[in-house]
Amino acid sequence: MNIEVLIPCRNMLGESPLWCPRRERLYWVDIRAPALLHCAADGSDLRTWQMPEEIGSFAFCEGEDFLLALKTGLYRYTPATTAFRRIAAPDVNLPHHRFNEGKCDARGRFWAGTMNDLVREATGSLFRLGADLQCTRMRTAIAVPNSMAWSVDGTTMYFADTERRVIDVFDFDLDDGRMGQARPFADLRSGEGRPDGATVDSENCLWSAEVVSGRVVRYAPNGREISAWKLPVSKVTSLTFGGPDLRTLYITSGRYRLSAQELATQPLAGALFVLQAPVAGLPASCFAG
Repeated sequence: MNIEVLIPCRNMLGESPLWCPRRERLYWVDIRAPALLHCAADGSDLRTWQMPEEIGSFAFCEGEDFLLALKTGLYRYTPATTAFRRIAAPDVNLPHHRFNEGKCDARGRFWAGTMNDLVREATGSLFRLGADLQCTRMRTAIAVPNSMAWSVDGTTMYFADTERRVIDVFDFDLDDGRMGQARPFADLRSGEGRPDGATVDSENCLWSAEVVSGRVVRYAPNGREISAWKLPVSKVTSLTFGGPDLRTLYITSGRYRLSAQELATQPLAGALFVLQAPVAGLPASCFAG
């Protein structure tokens, strides 16, 4: 189980990968390009859709549209016409804020967090967008929202503020779409890693991308570290399962804010990596709105 380079794409800040089984393609963002990229399962046929502003994350809609978490709000995007329609702009009065990570829960509600992109202050929030297009602020005092994932049955949610360096776990009310009280799941403060993107496999284990340390870690449901893989880059940002059998782990990375010396020692920074995983993942949920 070796990690290999799929595309040496040199993303400034690759993030938020998702596999679309209907299109049989992998999608991910380069926040700083800004762009939404997609390719075939084997990395061929790479295409890029330029975005009008920073894009933190996205979700598939039931039809051909996408839900985008852009800097200034949540938008519905139609690739065929390149039309953008803004749905919500909850932090529009905070000009230094942008949306970061976002994902849909099992009922198709889109959860996305905002952050201060100028300074690492805990002024961001976590929002929930329902099928009725109502955007609700669910948590506050967040610096960098990340590690969003749900258990196989949808009743447990994972979330982390990267700056706190702890992945938290919550009981999750799937019917009401509400989080319970936070409990620590994985504490990274004794090492150099910081929790970034995350996903859950079919055995209910959490896979975490560790930025700074350049690791991918698989955790048991009780928070015990099962396995870890070291990548040849430090800014390992996110990951998702894909391919026809959902057993290919796609891993994004970035080169943003690396020094010239760091870039010289990490020529693959910003590449898209793959790992043939020992277990299958779960399909991404679509936005219900």
